[in-house]
Amino acid sequence: MSTEEAKVLDSGALELLTVATPIRRWLERRPVVLGAAALLFIVTFALRELVVSDRGVMVGLLYVIPVALVGLELGLRAGVAASAGTLLLVALHPSSSDPALDALGLATRGIALGAVGVLAGRFSDRMRAVQSHQEQLLRSGLELAHLAEPDTLAQMLVRQVRQAVDVAHVRVELAGAPTVAFGAPAGDSLCLPISSRESRFGTLQVSASAEHSLRSEERLMLATLALQAAVAADNHRLLAAERERVALQTDLLCMRRRLQDQFRNAGHILDLHERERRGIADQLHEQAAQAMAAALLVVGRLERGIVDELTQAQLEKVRHSVRDCIAELRGLAGSLRSPMLEELGLLPTLERLFEREREERSRNIDLYAQENLSQLAADVEISAYRVVEEALRAIPASLTVRIGVDEGGEKLLIAIESDDFEGRREELCTNLTTTRARLEMVGGSLEISRLGQGIVLVAEIPLTSWLEPLLDGVKDTPGGHLSPHDAPRHAHPSVG
Repeated sequence: MSTEEAKVLDSGALELLTVATPIRRWLERRPVVLGAAALLFIVTFALRELVVSDRGVMVGLLYVIPVALVGLELGLRAGVAASAGTLLLVALHPSSSDPALDALGLATRGIALGAVGVLAGRFSDRMRAVQSHQEQLLRSGLELAHLAEPDTLAQMLVRQVRQAVDVAHVRVELAGAPTVAFGAPAGDSLCLPISSRESRFGTLQVSASAEHSLRSEERLMLATLALQAAVAADNHRLLAAERERVALQTDLLCMRRRLQDQFRNAGHILDLHERERRGIADQLHEQAAQAMAAALLVVGRLERGIVDELTQAQLEKVRHSVRDCIAELRGLAGSLRSPMLEELGLLPTLERLFEREREERSRNIDLYAQENLSQLAADVEISAYRVVEEALRAIPASLTVRIGVDEGGEKLLIAIESDDFEGRREELCTNLTTTRARLEMVGGSLEISRLGQGIVLVAEIPLTSWLEPLLDGVKDTPGGHLSPHDAPRHAHPSVG
């Protein structure tokens, strides 16, 4: 439910409370009650005229019923007026059974009718006042239950006290909020604590006017308002604690999920390292070891003086084998860690890598990069180089590589685009599993998406230390992605 919908429901509840209280059945509604009183009055009057005996006096006692109904429905003034009107009618229009009333009879009927009218009217006024107080308490309870801002609690309590009781001074003090006051102290004063569940939130001070004292009903109502304010403050405190607990639980779940991802990524990287070690061992055993063995055999024969059997072609073959072995060892060392990356930086190393790809595989690779990327940390450059290198192996097509820093200066963005990629996205995701794992280990990410007939890879690498994502794993803030249209298009000076 949205905030606007909640506000509509709250206002609808308050409006329903104002219109529909008290809730009456149709027999209890005012028109029905007053109509019944008028009907009883007419019936009583008619019976007094028709009954010709001493029973007419007894029938006259039925006048107390419509008087009581009028007093109960309309209050003290209406009850007194109904009893006076009935007594006047009895005095001016005596019945056939009771043709004349002496002073004692008239006084007796007046006392009976007046007592009924006063008691019924007074009772009605009291019930109406209690109903008004209950309605006020219900309304204040609803308002406090739907209090959106705890800072407005003091102002709302002052307003509710002024609406409920005629006071000259109200002062509300709440912990952590400014004091709100109205008027100046004059007469009878009352100080109430705003507390709930052994937690004290503040005080409510009320003073009546000089000519008015606080009645017991008003004191009870003020105490109820103070208790409602305390419950509202306690609810907000509990709600804040619950939100904090949920936030901590969410952070813990994120940390647990991130640690699981870290362990999974560590497993992928360990598998990659094991495959790389196996490949290096195979290359050393199959090529380098055989070339060195052949060279040692020739050196041994030279040491024994068997020179005549060695032809120039054999020596040249051994020389080429040793030269190829040295080149392969250098290439193997470069694949493990490029020495140019430490000496020249990221962009020159990528340019050399792209030149080699153009020469050996006739691939068209364009590089666009922001300026001033020479101040990157070593671990960031290594991660960026590995992303580009593994993307070259996974996508055997023409590429456009764009490198830049996001607007916040917190991440290095690498966008690799290919317009003629013929493979499937699922296969590419599988081939780049280790790349994604390596990026997630340092707090980065890798996204692969289709763009028409081509493919787009967007890698994000944090510019901070790789330890911070492990220590602050719960602080995952989504960052913007570098799209091919948003990527920086400042070509590096050495790129044609």
